[in-house]
Amino acid sequence: MSRFSQAFRTSATAPGSVLELIGPTSRYARLVELGVSVASQVAASFGLGYAAAQGLTPTTPTTFLSESQDTSACTIQGALAWATAPAAPANAYYYRRGNIPLGSTDPVVWTWASGSGLWLLPSTSLALYLFATGPVMDVWAVFEQ
Repeated sequence: MSRFSQAFRTSATAPGSVLELIGPTSRYARLVELGVSVASQVAASFGLGYAAAQGLTPTTPTTFLSESQDTSACTIQGALAWATAPAAPANAYYYRRGNIPLGSTDPVVWTWASGSGLWLLPSTSLALYLFATGPVMDVWAVFEQ
């Protein structure tokens, strides 16, 4: 099993999707860590869930970086902007929700045990959503595939 990771600085501060983690078309991947910190001391309220509809025409999606010597190509991508943003999860079902209070810079880190993790199913995406206007955020994700 190979590990891949990527760090992002979001640019959107309005409520809605700020980061989409795009799954491969034919393989499963497991999210084993996702962390969020704020770039300024502004409150943030956010959640992670499967997008009800994937974002359309992502702008400059980036492929995750390998953390191992394995030469297998990663097929997971991250996107910060789209022609049409990913739709919020149906019925507001989020796997994780987090808050960073006003004045705090402490990160929120969600982890899943190696070998288990939150599945990213083929041809789907997980997205991080701001529930209210918030700050620019630094987000990192680690996958096993």
